Amino acid sequence: MKRPPAWAVFRHRIAALLIRTRLGARIVWWVKSLGLRWRISQLRRGTQAAKAPGGRRSGERVVVLCLVRNGEPFLNSFFDHYERLGFREFVFLENDSTDRTADTLARREGVDLIRTDAPYKRYQRAMQRYLVEEFGRDRWALLVDVDEHFDYPGSKQIALAEFLDYLDGNAFNAVVAHQLDMFGDVDLASPAREIRPEDYPYYSLDGITTQAFSAAMQERIGPVLRNETDQEFYSGGMRKRIFGGHSWLTKTPLVRSRPPLVPFVETHFVGRARIADLSCVLYHYKLVAGLADQVAEAATRRHFQNMGVYDIAHSALRDQRRAALEVPGRRRLTGVGDLCGEFLRVPSAYNQILHPRAGDADGPAPA
Repeated sequence: MKRPPAWAVFRHRIAALLIRTRLGARIVWWVKSLGLRWRISQLRRGTQAAKAPGGRRSGERVVVLCLVRNGEPFLNSFFDHYERLGFREFVFLENDSTDRTADTLARREGVDLIRTDAPYKRYQRAMQRYLVEEFGRDRWALLVDVDEHFDYPGSKQIALAEFLDYLDGNAFNAVVAHQLDMFGDVDLASPAREIRPEDYPYYSLDGITTQAFSAAMQERIGPVLRNETDQEFYSGGMRKRIFGGHSWLTKTPLVRSRPPLVPFVETHFVGRARIADLSCVLYHYKLVAGLADQVAEAATRRHFQNMGVYDIAHSALRDQRRAALEVPGRRRLTGVGDLCGEFLRVPSAYNQILHPRAGDADGPAPA
């Protein structure tokens, strides 16, 4: 495994010490914010609209935002899933793909496509903030990866608009979602092909650990930009069992971007948010055909921030190509209702909305 440079280790240790105090955390946050604003300004000057951006002028209440590189195998199932849920507007920031991702998106109706060759490792958070600020301001914005399918409790019983009504009616401005790694009887070393969710119907909740969301955020960025929430933060699970290393499963991908909310202070966190009392799921199609090649490329290009995880995965995949198949607690997913109460939080007030239409919070199987 390649070691990070000494200066990077030193910088990380200093920052870790500083964020233990409120003053130190504010200093670190201020320095990072300056760098972030500079990178966002660079993105604004350097991005190219491959299709005329119309997202900011549309009347849609919610927009799906996605950073993507070499996402061609995922695109058909991505649009199938989100359009079935009721999403109609999509903005993609394409980052130096070598497959036909950009061409496919350019031909699709209802998609705004922006392109950049900025290095992902340095600009990831700036890309996230840029998308939200440019296309999600003053409305709901769902920021997801191309291998993530968002779903909410009761998605078969109530429409997306009613789900958003619940959030707005309770003055929430952010929603927690937990990644759920999906897998199937597929060789991870086989060549990449079109991803069909029906080929990956299994999941496992074994090995998932929890802590308070606020505590997890404080560990990462210190006692600044606190949120109003009692949600939990999940980590571990499938990927940690198979590959080792850390694996954070909880994100806040759905935000209503207007003050005082600070979107994506880190990849998994927002700040100054009133986070919803329910939680949602991100069906995660990472353990799929082509994973071995994807991880090998990442280990070579070094283009992710958390390269240690990819180095560990690269090493593990050399020895256990079908590792995802042999896991304890393997279950077949029939719908989001399978997860409610055990993996997802569904408060009584929200259940009262669902109850007149169905006896539970069931929803569509991820597809």
